[in-house]
Parts: sequence; C-alpha cells; structure tokens
Amino acid sequence: MLQRHRCLLTAPRVRRVVLGLASLLLLLVAAAFSWLSWQREQADQLRTQQGLVEIGAQALDAYFLGLERDMAALGRQIMAAPDPRGIGPLLESFQRGNPDLNIAILTRPDGQILAASLKPQGGALPSLAETASFVDARKSLERGNSLVISRSFYGPLSGDWTTPLRYALRDRDGKLVYLLGVGLPLSKTLSFWKDAPIPPNAALALMRDDGFVVARHPAASGESAERLYSRPLIGALTQYLADNGYPRNGVALSDGSLGGEHTGSTLVFRRLAHYPLTFYFRNPRSNLIAAWWQDVWFDFLLLGLMFAGGAAIYWWSARRQARWDEERSQRIEDLETANQELASFTYAISHDLRAPLRAIDSYTALHMEELAARLPQADVHLLERVRENTMRMGKLIDGLLDFSRQSQVALNIRRVDIHALVLSVLREEMPAGSNIKVHLDAMPDRHGDPVLLRKVWKNLIANAVKYSARASWPRIEIGYEDGAYFVRDNGAGFDMAHAARLFGVFSRLHHDTEFDGTGVGLAIVRRIIERHGGHIWANGEPGKGAEFRFALVDQRS
Repeated sequence: MLQRHRCLLTAPRVRRVVLGLASLLLLLVAAAFSWLSWQREQADQLRTQQGLVEIGAQALDAYFLGLERDMAALGRQIMAAPDPRGIGPLLESFQRGNPDLNIAILTRPDGQILAASLKPQGGALPSLAETASFVDARKSLERGNSLVISRSFYGPLSGDWTTPLRYALRDRDGKLVYLLGVGLPLSKTLSFWKDAPIPPNAALALMRDDGFVVARHPAASGESAERLYSRPLIGALTQYLADNGYPRNGVALSDGSLGGEHTGSTLVFRRLAHYPLTFYFRNPRSNLIAAWWQDVWFDFLLLGLMFAGGAAIYWWSARRQARWDEERSQRIEDLETANQELASFTYAISHDLRAPLRAIDSYTALHMEELAARLPQADVHLLERVRENTMRMGKLIDGLLDFSRQSQVALNIRRVDIHALVLSVLREEMPAGSNIKVHLDAMPDRHGDPVLLRKVWKNLIANAVKYSARASWPRIEIGYEDGAYFVRDNGAGFDMAHAARLFGVFSRLHHDTEFDGTGVGLAIVRRIIERHGGHIWANGEPGKGAEFRFALVDQRS
C-alpha cells in the first residue's frame, strides 16, 4: 500500500495534471484580469470620447452661430445695395475675413449666380438650378429656415468639393429674394478641426439628418470625396438616430457600412444645439485594443515571468522529488529485503534452536526419570532448572516469531465492537476464583483488524491481571476517555525513569522471579497499534499501579 501510494504521488501523469491545473488557474486569473482591465479601459475611453464630442459639438455650434451672424450682417449690406450684381467686392472682403471659406456667392431663387468672390473663366456666372444641393437648400429656406448647411457638392466656381452654407435674404413681406452662400472646402483642414486629439484611424465627422456627411477629418483613406459626400450614408449611426428620434447624444457601433468606417468602430455622437447636425467621433476597436495593451502588457509580462518561474521551480522540484522518490523506493526495497532476510533469519534461528532445545528437554527428562533415585537432590534441582530454562527459551523463540510476524501480516479491516471484544478477552484472562475487581466503561467501535486488536487487548489485560494479582484489593479499570482507550491497574507499577524500555523486545522492568513473562508482549502491542496509525504510552508508579493508554486511527479511509 505504501509503495502504491508513493507511485501515485510521483507518477508523471500526476505531475502533468498538477501542471495542467496550475496552467488552468493561471489562464483563469489572466482571463479575469483581462476582462476587468478591458472593461475599465472601455469605460475610460468612452468617457474621454464623450468629453471630446461634447467640446467639439459646442465649438461647432458656436462656429456656425458666429458665421450665421456674419452672413446676416453681410445680407443687410447686400439688401441695402442699389444693384446686387455690383456687390462682388463685398463678397471678396467677406471671404478674406473668414479664412476657412473658399467662396462667397449671391444667388437668385432660380439658381442663377448673380455675384461671387471668385471670377469665373470666360466671365459668365453659372446657374445652380440643377444642383441637388441648391434645390434642397432653397426648399428648406422657403419653408422659413434662415440658414441651411447644405449637402456637399463639387463647386463649379471653386473647383473643389465644398460644404455650402446658404442664408436667406428676404424682403419686407418675408419672401425669399436671394440666397447668400459661403463654402467650406473639404480639401483642407478647417479651423474647427484644429488641434483635435485624434488617434490613428479615428475620425471626426459632421452629418446631416438625411445621412449626408458635410465634413470629415481626416479625409477617409482609400475613399474618394465623391463617394463619401455625394450620397447619404446608411449604417449603424444613421439607423440608430432614426430609430431613436435623433437623441441628443449616445453611442453606436459601426458595422462597417458607414463610408470609410472600420467594422467594430465605436461611434460617440452629440447633436448640435441650434442646427440639425450630428457631430460624431469614430474610433476603431484597434485603437481601444492598443490602448488596453499599452496599460496591461507589463502586467502580462510579470504574469508570464511568474508562470515561467513557477514552471521552472515546479520542474526542478519534480526532478528533485523524483530523485528522492527513487532513493526512498530503493531504501524501502532495501528495507523490505532486510525484513525478509530478518524474517528468514528469525525463522531459521527459531527452527535451528527448537531442535536442540527439544533434544535438551527430552534428554534431561529421560535422565531424571532413570537417575532421579540415585542422584543427589542438588543435581535433580539443577536438571529441573535446565528444563525450566529450556521451556523459557522456547517461549522466547515463540515471542520472537510472533513479533516478527506483526510486520508481515496484511491488515483485514472491519468494524470492530471494542466493548464486546474486551468482554471476550476478560473471560479468557481472568483466573478462576480471582478476587480482582474489574470496572468496564462503554467504549466506541473502531475499524481495524479484529485479530490484531484482540491481541492488543489480550496483552494489556493479561499484564494488568498479572501485575495486580498481589495487591491487597486488586482492581482493573478499562475504558475510553480523551480520545484514547486505557487499561489501568493498582498493581506493582513501574518507575517512570525506565518507561522508555517498556515497549522494547525482551525488555522487562521486573525480574523473572517476581513475574513470569518474555518481554515481547508490549513490543507486539506497540507494533500493532502503529500499524493502525495510532500510538501508545504508559504511566506508572512503583507499588501504586500502571496505566496504558493508546489511540487508534479509524482505518475506514
């Protein structure tokens, strides 16, 4: 059993299981840490992006309000001019005063350009009547709006993709007379994008409610301006806004269908307070992953080093343990070999000694029968002593064999009724007509080898009977208390200074003339109790008795 248990503990399979469990635990810790740090990074990034969008939307709203006021002032000058076709210098001055603009024009409601800050080639001013951006803006202004941020289009005068802002100039009756327009070029960075903290592959954009992007920074990589600005976008953000009644702010996830957007991007948006526009910040998940990794890579490095160090220590200790196990296995094998040799030696000695002992006893008995009448009494006494010592030698040999067998007999574990076992032993060991008083308490059962446990009680009770027999009022107490069984008598006792010798083989504290015995019984008792995982100890005082106590480990496990 010991060797099999040892093999299970040191088998390579068990070591692999231990390492696998340790790896699994490490993976669980890493997964939990990753998830928690990822959630924290997401929350931090979202707060940062919401703050950026909040500031950006407020700045854009203030920018357009300021531009609308400037256009209103310019419109009053135009309406006061005697001939609108002569206001070109006013438009040129207005453009120069607003460096973000690439053009300023005055248009009739039918789309004909009357004046512009840029001079067209050939001198003739074109018409915007067929331009969808102009038609859409005119309809909005006719419905009573004062300023429309129109769809972006390719301007015929500027020669560039432009986001037009068109302001309504009306007469005293409120009728639309002119459309004052200015253009924001999409080919250069506008002032309201300046110094915006944009990470790689991220973008800031401004979108109308109909899905048309009117500005974006930076320009979409790999996508033409015509594709981005000439058609409405259909994607996560436009769908989210429409489905939720164009909320003031929120967060949506891009599926990649928004022009130039990356699948899995986070879209944090906010509506402008005074215009039907949504300002949003698009950040791809790759940026979030990069920021998260920047925060956790050192922790993962430490975790990896800890795992590598732990694995190295584990393998080192496993190799050391394997060597120790091998050495211990060799020692156990050597010990088993020595035990077998000792058993063989003991058996050989006992067998070789028994024959001459029997011969000595037989010859002595025969000699006494034939010569007893002619021998002096002293010689007869000597022959009797020879026979007594021969019998004692036989008992010692029997005790030696019995002691040797206790280490070799396999345990037969069963539930043992200790109380019934003790009663049975008492009936065998109590001499007929004895005046010894026996007090027996209730005792708990144990799982163990009933034959060996019987031998324990038989030796302890026999000793108590033997050593208390000469007391005036002999008494034996047997019971269980404080987790241990006990046998107590008020007999001869012993000196505690010699207590260590009690459980040695052939070790006796009383002379043969006082009490008969071989000195093997207590050694056998200790060996049996130790095989049951327990231990035994004794207390005594000369002339006042002795007490033997022993604890057993229940052998069910």
